[in-house]
Amino acid sequence: MTNPKMSEVSFQNLPPMKMACYQVVSREPEDEGGKFMDAWIEARDLQGGRRFGFDVPVTAEQARAGIRGYEQWHSVPNDVTGADGVMVRSFPGGRYAVLRLFDPFTAPFETIPAGWRYLHEWMQSHPEIKCGYHPCLEELVPGEAGGMDLILYYPIG
Repeated sequence: MTNPKMSEVSFQNLPPMKMACYQVVSREPEDEGGKFMDAWIEARDLQGGRRFGFDVPVTAEQARAGIRGYEQWHSVPNDVTGADGVMVRSFPGGRYAVLRLFDPFTAPFETIPAGWRYLHEWMQSHPEIKCGYHPCLEELVPGEAGGMDLILYYPIG
């Protein structure tokens, strides 16, 4: 593949992590949840953890109204407890096929779905790689050229 907006597909094991989790259903759930979690993390002096997220289902009526759902995860130390609507969960980790999207937020509603489509089609074209049952994830990371990149994690067995 020679798409300047995407990396090659690679494989990665995510380790077990404790996650502070917050879910938003709204017109801009990624932004609203991200701002809330940034403030929650900062108030507890927990900066520096990893930031993950994934879509959550909404009703057909909500979808027709332009409402979407998204859950934010921030890795936190084991002694952190939930508060203010934030739940703390244990993520068991897992093996993933991984695709990095470079600067996807210039056109997020085109670039991010295209990345997921590409990764899904890549998996379909490699039947020797079995799909896993742990969650699909997106990780927000500093971009190699400034800005932010998004790493897509497709579970494999």
